[in-house]
Amino acid sequence: MKKSDLSQPSRRGRLATAVAMAMAGLQGHTNPTISKAGRLPMSLKRAPREALAMAMRGDSPGDEEGAKRRDFSKGRWSLEGKTALVTGGTRGIGRAVVEELASLGAMAYTCSRNAGELTASLEEWAEKGLRVSGSVCDISSYEQRVELMERATSALGGKLDILVNNAGTNVRKATTDFTPDDVSLVMATNFEAPFHLSQLAHPHLSTSPGGTIVFVSSVAGLVALCSGSLASASKAALNQLTRNLACEWAPHGVRVNAVAPWYTRTSLVEKVLEDAVFTKLIVDRIPLHRIAEPADVAAVVAFLCLPAAAYITGQVVAIDGGMTVNGFYPRSD
Repeated sequence: MKKSDLSQPSRRGRLATAVAMAMAGLQGHTNPTISKAGRLPMSLKRAPREALAMAMRGDSPGDEEGAKRRDFSKGRWSLEGKTALVTGGTRGIGRAVVEELASLGAMAYTCSRNAGELTASLEEWAEKGLRVSGSVCDISSYEQRVELMERATSALGGKLDILVNNAGTNVRKATTDFTPDDVSLVMATNFEAPFHLSQLAHPHLSTSPGGTIVFVSSVAGLVALCSGSLASASKAALNQLTRNLACEWAPHGVRVNAVAPWYTRTSLVEKVLEDAVFTKLIVDRIPLHRIAEPADVAAVVAFLCLPAAAYITGQVVAIDGGMTVNGFYPRSD
């Protein structure tokens, strides 16, 4: 409703009448007194928010259709009753994703290589009233991934609705300087682990009403960046895996998507962002002119997990402030 609409006495009066009628119904009254100017009695100015919201929607107390609309909308935008496994969830993007999913009603499970960090995070989430549990795991290990899936599904009541493959790493070197160990570490963490965890999760996701996988990829898998060819190749592989699994597992009722952030304020890039000159080069390349926060990425991940996103699959969503579409719009303010 436009502000100008409320400046007209007749419209203001109709709104006040609607609010009063809604409140009267809740309070057991039938004839609320409304002034000619459309002002509410003092008792109704202290009306509960829900009654005011009902009036604004045009609902009336006992309006079954209005209740159905609200329940339908709530269901589309809620993860109540859902379970989720998020890898690498104690810091950065993973932590933000855990908190976002849990805040929307999901029961979450996460992992970390650092036992102390995991314990501290679990205690903090418990204080916030978020339902999160977890265990120590190095996802580059095949055996530990198998154990992780067993522990997670057990803690989540034997089911899994959402898998967020978030954990990743990078080794910043010139291509000619990479060692076999570098290649093994990056590919095992960034590609083999999410590939294997998706395989392990499939039996659970395919029996879930609305099973969902989200890969945390990178714009480095979409365009050439100076962050290293090895990590870029691993993320490009994730992007293609997203498309393949989306098509292959659609008949099984499993949606598969990926998010591709650019520079985000996490521990993985904190050293890079300490270079003020380089950081300015990054920001000047972004139309929205700022570095992303973990919450920016988590919000999109959560959306892709919601029932509201039920018709979205096979997509790689760039969360980069517009960087990948910026052909030549230099900005240096």
